Amino acid sequence: MQLVHELRLLTPRRDVLAIRLDARNGRFLEVAGAGLAEARKKKVTKP
Repeated sequence: MQLVHELRLLTPRRDVLAIRLDARNGRFLEVAGAGLAEARKKKVTKP
């Protein structure tokens, strides 16, 4: 039996990502949604 946490995350661009995590060890099983590549990019902020 596999225990899974399912989450939905709203990105700054208002896209929804569906995330599935293994509940036992926290590993990502699946991430899907529009704007996934943009959500993974690290923003550089100027001081």
